[in-house]
Amino acid sequence: MIDQKDTLHFNGHLRMRERDKASGVILSDEGEGNVITTQGASIILNRMTQDTGGSFINTIYLGDDVGDGNLLDPAVEQDSFTGATQAIVYSVPYNDINIIYPDPYTFEVTTVLDGTSILDNNFPQEIDLRFTSATLRFDNLAAFAYKRFPVRSLSRLVDIEMIWTVSLIDIAQ
Repeated sequence: MIDQKDTLHFNGHLRMRERDKASGVILSDEGEGNVITTQGASIILNRMTQDTGGSFINTIYLGDDVGDGNLLDPAVEQDSFTGATQAIVYSVPYNDINIIYPDPYTFEVTTVLDGTSILDNNFPQEIDLRFTSATLRFDNLAAFAYKRFPVRSLSRLVDIEMIWTVSLIDIAQ
């Protein structure tokens, strides 16, 4: 007999589309799986049985951490990572994210990183904002999902749409 604990897992996927601001042309469209942190899964399960506070998905953080890797080839994220692992460069405001529920086992967190607005309001002297990681965070700042990738650059000419899908799947099927 297979133990359900061994087959039922959270699955995450982060998709990013870079779009030319002036023309609307998609410059790149990439997506990959990510890890769901042990910290995040534990909070979800605790939330089902107790009022833990600080346990709803609240925002996306961008970071420039690479671990033992480099900007073009960062070290792969691990499920043991926590919010403290990430070197944060920007936090997407809660009002700039949208959460939908396409089915009973899935939720999607989406945002558009508006290069002009983010740089003008937060980094007015900078030409771009470079980042190599993203985390999906609870309101207590604990990381639920974590993804590292080759360096991305947000500029006043490029917006990036992020679509983070999290599903509960049965890997035994």
